[in-house]
Amino acid sequence: MSLLSLIAVFLIEQLQPLDYRRIIAEPLGAWADFIESRFNAGAFRHGVVAWCLAVLLPVILVGGVYAAFYALNPLFGLLLNIGVLYLGNRPAFALPERRANQTPQDLEAEFAL
Repeated sequence: MSLLSLIAVFLIEQLQPLDYRRIIAEPLGAWADFIESRFNAGAFRHGVVAWCLAVLLPVILVGGVYAAFYALNPLFGLLLNIGVLYLGNRPAFALPERRANQTPQDLEAEFAL
């Protein structure tokens, strides 16, 4: 089913490209800013807690939804796979924006092979 999900996502992406910045990057940036503003006190353990909330919590929730959908009907699990892959399929041309304090040399070093 994973192969079917990938093929479906690539076909959908060809038919209807996703506006990555508006639909994915901005909400994720807002989510990251929210987590950072609430949990960043400068200590390492605060960063670990923030990471767990920002990353593990959504992964566990989507995994639980997938298990429930798959228990109902494997086709529902396939549809959720397609949806998650479509939203997570970042186009190659959507490079990260330049940060305010980043120099051109930093940018070259970031993308050096």
